[in-house]
Amino acid sequence: LNMQIDIDHLVLDMVLAHLTQSHVNASTTFAVNLSRALLVQPEQLAQLDGILVEAKGLPLAFEFAEQATAKNTEHSQIIFNALKRYGFTTGIDRFGAKAANLHCLKEVQPAYIKLDGAFSERIESDEQTRSYVASIAEMAASLDIDVIATSVETEAQKQAFLDIGISYFQGYLFATPMPLTIVNSGTTNE
Repeated sequence: LNMQIDIDHLVLDMVLAHLTQSHVNASTTFAVNLSRALLVQPEQLAQLDGILVEAKGLPLAFEFAEQATAKNTEHSQIIFNALKRYGFTTGIDRFGAKAANLHCLKEVQPAYIKLDGAFSERIESDEQTRSYVASIAEMAASLDIDVIATSVETEAQKQAFLDIGISYFQGYLFATPMPLTIVNSGTTNE
């Protein structure tokens, strides 16, 4: 229906309303996945300008799926740089699901990447997975890009990631998904 930008705007309106009406823990950053529509037609960012200006200074990160970012590297550069000029953190989600486009990392320069959750299933038992994730982590480190392991459910998975140099995690080992009201009441998510 070609409503991706409208949906992005609606989500941003809701996030902005929540963050401005709540007592947000200053150390908590809220990541918002934006649609790939911006990476296909970066001129559509102008439609979000008002809300992005209004959101300046709020603890927000904007991320896009790796597949969309890699397919639209030139446009991704434009969007990531624009979001950085607004003062926001940028990231790539589900990184490495397909043969990772490590060149994309150099071109787009996100602040962080979130590894595809499938790596967590095999990280402790499959040497090829461990080697592949280690090469992603090494490349990211050389570009000063943080790497976040996702779908981490066990201490053994966490340790396997730590052993190859990844020290940021997300998953059920740390917390279950919860409403923003619980996050803002003092409960922390690591």
